Amino acid sequence: MSVKSDIPLDQQALKLADSDDRHWAANETPARGKRLPKGIQKAYNHSQYESKYLTMRDGIRIAIDVMRPPWGTFDETKGLPCILLQTRYQRGSVARWPISKLLNGRPVDLLGQEAKSWFLAAGYAVCCIDVRGTGASFGRWRAPWTPEERADSREVVDWISHQPWCNGQVCLYGVSYDGTIALFTTAEQHPAVKAAAPQYAFWDLYGDIALPGGIALHSFVGTWTQHCLAMDTNDLSKLPFPNGIVVPMLISGAMPVVEGQKMGHHKHSSSSSSS
Repeated sequence: MSVKSDIPLDQQALKLADSDDRHWAANETPARGKRLPKGIQKAYNHSQYESKYLTMRDGIRIAIDVMRPPWGTFDETKGLPCILLQTRYQRGSVARWPISKLLNGRPVDLLGQEAKSWFLAAGYAVCCIDVRGTGASFGRWRAPWTPEERADSREVVDWISHQPWCNGQVCLYGVSYDGTIALFTTAEQHPAVKAAAPQYAFWDLYGDIALPGGIALHSFVGTWTQHCLAMDTNDLSKLPFPNGIVVPMLISGAMPVVEGQKMGHHKHSSSSSSS
């Protein structure tokens, strides 16, 4: 039985928004828009970082970044749990000076850097891949969440879970497109996947994005396509205005894979095994 309320629906929504759940985790994530605490940002800027290619079953090479907490901040003798992000929006970009100096050569991630920083500070390893045909990965991007892309996910999870720095436990994370990849990856039922935390994932692409209510959402689809084209051609000047002017001033394009280059690693720390 529903209970009728004299309060307008918009006022009810505002009232619910005011009653958040901060009492459950008072010291967790800061409010959006506030600067990250220095200790959290340091976990990213001084992380153990390397990039490499993983060769898939059909010979396609997938670009992956491996980040671990700064050397000595956590006991890695038994391995760390790993967060896996799979993105269509470049796993990282080359920062221009002076941002590159502030990040100590680590890639800038306009979408996921805050989440990566918090995960690293909490003691997780963080892996991020460019999905097939995007960023620095090889292959062809044919459509969202293809069977090939989902099969890649399983192989990447398998590789991560067998690395000496991983304790065999992988958690999936992502927002929007990347969150939907996380959901598809759970369907692969890899035993190493212990949790998934997708945000704003799509249940019905037709109704949620393309034609909500049966009306074509040309503005979003057109803008999204323009963003993807700019990233896929590595020409950020093609981004919609004003991003096409501002973003190229900050970054120069997709972060390339530099095999064998490691940042922040102790000389005796364990390295990743080959793919």
